Amino acid sequence: MKMTQLVFGTIILSSTLLAGCSNHAEIERLSSDVQMLNSKVDQLSGEVSTVRSEVQDLKRDTEHQKQRLNNKVHSYRK
Repeated sequence: MKMTQLVFGTIILSSTLLAGCSNHAEIERLSSDVQMLNSKVDQLSGEVSTVRSEVQDLKRDTEHQKQRLNNKVHSYRK
C-alpha cells in the first residue's frame, strides 16, 4: 500500500514539476513577445510623431500658398 502511494506521489510530483517548467517556458516566451511588441509600439509612436510634424509643416505651407494665390488673384481683379 505504501509503495503504491509512493509511486502515485512521485508521478504527481514529477508531472507537477514538468507542468511548471512548461508554464515557465511559456511565460518567458510571452514575456519576450510583449517586449518585442512594446519596442514596435515605441518605434511606431516615434514615426507617428514625425508624420504629425510633417503634416503640420505641410498645412502651414498650404496656407502660405493659398495666401499667395489669393493675393495674386486679388491683384488681377483690381
